[in-house]
Amino acid sequence: PGTARVDGGFPNEGEPHAGLAQRGLTDFLFGYWASTESISFSLWVLSADVSRAFSLQQVVKTAEGTTTYCQLCAEGLYSYGYPVTAETACSSCPEGGACPGGDSMYAVEGFWRASQEDEVMTKCVDEHCKGEEQETLTTVCREGHGGTLCSECAEEYALSGGLCEYCGDANSSASTWGFVIAAVCVVLFIGGITFFITKQLYQERVDSVHSRVTGLVGFYAARLLSNSPILASLCDVIGIVDAAGAEGTLFDEALGGGDNFFLECLKIVISFFQVSLP
Repeated sequence: PGTARVDGGFPNEGEPHAGLAQRGLTDFLFGYWASTESISFSLWVLSADVSRAFSLQQVVKTAEGTTTYCQLCAEGLYSYGYPVTAETACSSCPEGGACPGGDSMYAVEGFWRASQEDEVMTKCVDEHCKGEEQETLTTVCREGHGGTLCSECAEEYALSGGLCEYCGDANSSASTWGFVIAAVCVVLFIGGITFFITKQLYQERVDSVHSRVTGLVGFYAARLLSNSPILASLCDVIGIVDAAGAEGTLFDEALGGGDNFFLECLKIVISFFQVSLP
């Protein structure tokens, strides 16, 4: 940093000018005859950033009159325009802004402004705004927020309770659960159809076996009874007693009770059938 004196200014010229290049941070001093006219500066830079905030100060010299020079605004002050007087050179930092000095000003958390040159800070609703980055002056909104006053929700965010909340996982979770439920329904449907078909086939096989067994028993019982008149007569008597509901008879004691005469008759038929086998 250094101080560079501007040469080439001529008193009372309409546009005093000078050609001077200075690298780094510097103060430019320009001498000019005291007058009521305003003083302005023009800066040309090539592919570089330059701070252009100035403060016009009055310096009193005892024998030489009054002269002026410019310096950067102090911390807590800022300047976006070309100063003309000491009173208007630097302005106080507005509410919601931070001014580290010079022409730098940025919005603090909870405030928003339309552009980097805007001097009006607007308070945000529900703390949507996180202010601006000091170096880049980039507006920072709460995650999921954007637009004017950070009040608009970004993609995959939805307004909930006054805040933009992320809903990407919820959509993904809902899709996953929908797929799982659909898969379970398909499995249950296929399982139900399979069970019904299997049950039908099983019942048909059972009915077929039952019919065949019944036919064989009836066939051999008929042959046995036809070849044994005494056994046929005995079964007829047992059937008559069973139909009459006789209890406590000689037949009950012989056959073990009168509750199942048909079963006892079948036992007798089988016994005689076994005895009659060669």
